[in-house]
Parts: sequence; C-alpha cells; structure tokens
Amino acid sequence: MKETIRYDLFYTNPLNHKDRIMLEFKSVKKASGYSKKVVNFGFAPYESSLLNVYDLEELIRQKISCVMNRTEGKDFFDLCYLISLPHKPVSEIKGKKGEIIKRVSLEEKQVKPFANIINHYLPRSSRPNWGLFLEELKGKIQKY
Repeated sequence: MKETIRYDLFYTNPLNHKDRIMLEFKSVKKASGYSKKVVNFGFAPYESSLLNVYDLEELIRQKISCVMNRTEGKDFFDLCYLISLPHKPVSEIKGKKGEIIKRVSLEEKQVKPFANIINHYLPRSSRPNWGLFLEELKGKIQKY
C-alpha cells in the first residue's frame, strides 16, 4: 500500500443524493501498455487533462494478475466489467481460463467476507448478489 495513492471523493449527484467514491492509484510506472489520452472524469471539478492511460488490454492483464494473487472483490468486479468492454483478445485469459475460473470459484462461506470488502466501494443500490455475480464472471471467462 505504500505505493498507492488514495482519494475519497464526496459529491452530490444531479438527483441531490450524497455519495462517496474511493479512488486508488498505484504509483508504479510500467514501460509499455499505455498511451496519452485526454481524460475528463466528469465528477471532479477539474478541466480535462492529457494523461498516460493504460490500454484496455493492459488493464485486463493487470487485473488477471491481481485476481490470481489476492482475493479482493474489487479485482473480480473490475475484471468482469473490463472483459465486457470491446477489446482485443488477451492471451492471458485464453491460456489460463481454468486457473482463473478456479480462482473466482469461492466457497459459500468465502462469499460474505469477499462481499464485505467490495461493498465499501459500491453504492448500496449497485451491489449485486455476489454469488450470482461470481457465476456470471465464470461464465464470461469460460466463453472468452
């Protein structure tokens, strides 16, 4: 965590609901897999900026590495979202399907602690049924 920068952003959305978003950035520069892009987060009171942004395929590779090395719901959630976006095939998924599916196959008693960690990152109204979510993620990986 000493290489991680964390922001808690408190805001009121257009429907006048107050919420918080936690953003975490690991400040380790990679040699490849990124390009300069204009970024505007839409909810922060800053102008658009030209930043180094990881390519989608590199983000997927990094998330697979995270999923394989730790059991944090945010990694599983991010991976499910990222592989749903249009992208070029990522060989790390095709070559490790069985290993990834085994890793996201949590026992029933592991689902609640898993959910407790990630629920802090999601508004209550956006939290899925985590057991069903894990089955959906396994299905997406299997079809990849």
